[in-house]
Amino acid sequence: MIAPRPLYITGNESCQVIWENPALKVNRPGKACEWFPLTRISRIAVIGAVEWEMAALLACAQAGISICFFDHHGTLHARWLGVRNERESLIQRLADALTRPDGPARYADWRNGIEHMAARSAARRLGLNEWQTVEPCVLRQQFYRYSTPSQRQFRAAWRALLLSEVTAQLMQLGLDGRSDWLQHTPVDIANDCCTILAWDYETSIMRCSDINPALQHVVQCFQADYPHTERLIRGLFNKLHRWLVEMF
Repeated sequence: MIAPRPLYITGNESCQVIWENPALKVNRPGKACEWFPLTRISRIAVIGAVEWEMAALLACAQAGISICFFDHHGTLHARWLGVRNERESLIQRLADALTRPDGPARYADWRNGIEHMAARSAARRLGLNEWQTVEPCVLRQQFYRYSTPSQRQFRAAWRALLLSEVTAQLMQLGLDGRSDWLQHTPVDIANDCCTILAWDYETSIMRCSDINPALQHVVQCFQADYPHTERLIRGLFNKLHRWLVEMF
C-alpha cells in the first residue's frame, strides 16, 4: 500500500479543484488534468488563488485531510479542518487545560519557555556571543534585518509548509473542526508549535547566502528533510503532553 503524501497545489484564479469520487481533479488551463485519490493524500497546501468546488472541500473534511491556504509570499490565509472520529489524550488534555481560568496563562508560560530554549539553541549554533540571554523577538528581528531577500522568501515558504504539516499532525491526534473550545480561546496551537519548531532551521537559512527561494526548490528541500521535521514535531508534542500531565 502506498503511504499518503502531502499534496501541494500552486495555481492562479484559473486553477480549479473538483471532486470526482474517489479523487480530487485539478484543472489548470493549458495542462492535462490531474487526479489525486484521497487515500494517497496526507494533507494539502494550496499556494495562490485556486478555485475549490464545495464538494471537494467536504470530501477532504470527511477524510480528515487538512487544507492550508497560502499566498505566494507564504502568508497563511485560511485553514480547512476535517472531522476525525478519535480524540486522543493530548488534545483532550489541552482542551481541558485551556478551558480552566488559569489555563491560557499557564500555557503561554510553557510556550514562551520552550521558544526561549529553541531561540537560544539557534543563537548558540550560529556562534552569537550573547546566546544565553537572547530574547526570541529580538533575535527574530535581527535575523530578518540581516537576511537577504532570498533568505526571507525561503523562510516564509518553509514556514508555510511547516505550518501545513503541523496542522495535519494535530488533526491525526484529534484536533478538528468539531473542537469547539478552539473558538473560545486565544491560543493557536498550530501556529505556536510552528513558531517554536522554525528556530531549528534558522541556522541553515542564515548560513546559506545564495539560497534558492523558488517554491519548487523549497518544497524539494522540505520533503528531503521531512524525516527530521517529523521527529521534531513529534518531540514537541511529547513535551507538551508531558507538561499537561504534570501541571493538570
